[in-house]
Amino acid sequence: QQLIAFHLLVAVFGLMLGIVGAFGVSRYLTRPIAQIADDTNTIAKGNLDHRIASTKGSEFGILEQSINSLVQSLKEMIQKLQLNEERYRGVVESQSEFITRFRPDGTITFANEAYCRYFGLDNCNIAGQKFMPSIPADDRKILDEAFRKLTPEHPELFIEHRIIMPDGEIRWHQWSDRAIFGPEGNIIEYQSVGRDITEKRQIEQNLTESERRFRDLATMLPQVIFELDRTGKITYVNQTAYQMFGYSPDELENGINISQVIVPEEREPAFRNFKSSLEGEKNEGAEYHMMRKDGTTLVGIVYSSPIIRDEAVVGVRGILVDITELKQVEDDIRKLNEELEIRVAERTRDLVTANRELDSFSYSVSHDLRAPLRAIDGFSMILLHEHAAILPREVTSYLEKIRENTQRMGVLIDDLLNFSRMTRLPLNRFLVDPSSIAREAYEEFRFEAMGRKIELVIEDMPAC
Repeated sequence: QQLIAFHLLVAVFGLMLGIVGAFGVSRYLTRPIAQIADDTNTIAKGNLDHRIASTKGSEFGILEQSINSLVQSLKEMIQKLQLNEERYRGVVESQSEFITRFRPDGTITFANEAYCRYFGLDNCNIAGQKFMPSIPADDRKILDEAFRKLTPEHPELFIEHRIIMPDGEIRWHQWSDRAIFGPEGNIIEYQSVGRDITEKRQIEQNLTESERRFRDLATMLPQVIFELDRTGKITYVNQTAYQMFGYSPDELENGINISQVIVPEEREPAFRNFKSSLEGEKNEGAEYHMMRKDGTTLVGIVYSSPIIRDEAVVGVRGILVDITELKQVEDDIRKLNEELEIRVAERTRDLVTANRELDSFSYSVSHDLRAPLRAIDGFSMILLHEHAAILPREVTSYLEKIRENTQRMGVLIDDLLNFSRMTRLPLNRFLVDPSSIAREAYEEFRFEAMGRKIELVIEDMPAC
C-alpha cells in the first residue's frame, strides 16, 4: 500500500510537472501569435498606422512583413479612394444641376448643394432622411409607371414632369434617372440628375404659339408663302397655294420641284435667282409666268430670301403675289391710254379749230358792233357841237349820257375780246379796290334809283 501510494504520489507529481512544463512551453510558443493577433485587432479597429511587432522565428517574420505590407497597401488604397471621393464630391457640389441618390422608400443617401438650395432645405446633411418633392397627381402617375419599367437591361430613364415648389409655384423639371440593382436583381437605390426647364418650356410654348399664329396668318393671306430646300423642292406652302395652283397636299408630299411650276422659257432666270438666294442674297420683285396643274398660266411676282440655320443656308423662303389680273388691267389701261391720246389729239385739233373760229367770230362781232356805236357816238357829238345852243339842257344831258354809254360799250367790247383770249394769255395779277368797284356798280343804276329813297353805305374794304 505504501509502495502503491508512493508511486501514485510520484505519478501525480510527474503529471503536474508535465502540465506546468507544457503550459510554459505553449505560452512561449503562442506568445508571438497572440502579439500578432493583438496587433491585427488594433489595425482592424481602424488604426492603420499601427505596425505588427517583430517576433522570433522566420515564419512569424514572413507573416509580420506580409501583414504590414497588406495594411500599407490598404492604407494607400483608402487614401486614393478618399482623394477620389473628395474630387467627385467637389465636382458634384459645383454642378448647377440637382444631383441626388435615394432608396426606393424615399430615404436620401446623398444630395448636392444645388438640390438642397433649390428645394429650400436649410441643412444639406439630409442623408438618412426621407424627402420627396411634391408632384401633381397626373405627373406622379406617369412617373411611377416609368419607374416600374426600369430593369437591369434598361436601368436609365429620361423624363420631364412638373414639381410643386414650397411656395406653391409649379415648375417644369427634366430628370435623368438611373436605377442601381443589387446582386439579386432588386433595386437598392436610384440616382437622379435634374434641372429646371421652366423657362425652356415657356420658350418652346411661345415658339409653338408663334408658329401657330404664323400658320394661321399664312393660311389667311391671299399671297402664296413657300419654302424650298437646296435642291429646289417645295417643302412648305400655305393654303392659298393649293387653291391657286390646283395641287393637293399629297402631291406636295410626294415631291414638287419649283421647275414644274415655271414656264420653260423663264426657268433659266428663275434658277439664277434661286442660286443667288442660296448664296445669301435677297431677290425682290422677280416676275415669272407660271403654270397651274391644269396647264393654264398666271403671272406672279416673287420675293425671296435665304433660310439660315446655324450660320448656313439650308433653303429659300419667299412670297408669291398673283398679278395676272393686274397685268390685264395694265394692258387695258395701256390700250385705253393709247385710245385716249388719239382722242385727245382729235379733240385738240377740234379745239384749235373752234378757237380759230371763235377768234374770227369775236373779231366779226367786235367789228359789227363798233360800226353802229361809232355812228351813234358821231351823230351825238355833232348834235352837241353844232346844235347845243338850241337844244334844251335836258336833251344835252341825254346826248352826253348816250356818248358816255357808247364809250362804255366800246370798253365792254374790248374786254370781251380780251376775255375770249384769256386762256391763251399768262395770268396777270394786280390789286383792285372792292369799295370803288361797288361804287361804280351803284353808279350804273343811278337812273333806276331816281325818285326812290335808297341809302347805300360802302365801308372801306381791303384790297384784293
